Parts: sequence; structure tokens; C-alpha cells
Amino acid sequence: MQADRQAGFTLVELLVSIAILAVLMSTLISAFLFNAGLNTKSEMRSAAVRVAVNIVENYRNDNTYDSLPLNGATQTSNVTESGRTFRVVTTFCPPDMPSEMVCSSSARFIRVEVYNGTTEIYQTDSYFTQLVKPNS
Repeated sequence: MQADRQAGFTLVELLVSIAILAVLMSTLISAFLFNAGLNTKSEMRSAAVRVAVNIVENYRNDNTYDSLPLNGATQTSNVTESGRTFRVVTTFCPPDMPSEMVCSSSARFIRVEVYNGTTEIYQTDSYFTQLVKPNS
């Protein structure tokens, strides 16, 4: 008499397949976590860019350049965008601005730096000029 063999997997085959599955899952999970971190950084940078653009546009729309500070004066504020609070440092006519850019009553060089904690996320420089009508 021959013993009937039951169809199925042995314990060793199951353990090997579980080990392979664990390696594949750990690879997928680490890739997912990496992409989630990348998305968070990208969202933070996008929010920082929006903050800087809004500040620069507010100065541009104000159109009173002669009332803005000169010679490296800074203003610091906290701005919330997309649920994140950023520290914004605005510098007027910084000492390291290009030499061809001159600050005057009708022109200002403005640097806006956006920080998350102590890390600078974004920086932009802008040169505002105002057309002056000649005296007739």
C-alpha cells in the first residue's frame, strides 16, 4: 500500500515565500516613505514661494518706494501659509546687492528670505523702480 500524499505547501516553502514577501514589502514601504518626505519638502517650498511672492507684490502694489527703509534695514514677520508658519526676513538695500542697483527715492532693492525654523526655504531678490515724471 502506498501512502496518499496530500497536495499543498511544506512549512519550508511557506517560510521562504513569507521571507521574500517581507523583503519586497520593506522595499515598497521605504520607497513610499521617501516619496512622502519629498512631497512634504515640495509642498513646504511651494508655500514659501507663495509667501515671498505675496510680500514682494504687496510692496510693488504699495508704490511708495520713498517710504521704504534704506541701507540694510530689515523687517521680520511670521506668516502662515497652507497651515505652516514661516519666518520672513525682508532686507531693504542689503550691503551685498549688485553695485549697479542703486537705492533712491524712486528705487529699492528688496530681498525676501523665508525660513522654516532656522532653515532657509526660499530667497528672492527684487529691484523696484518708479517712473519719475520730469518737471515741465
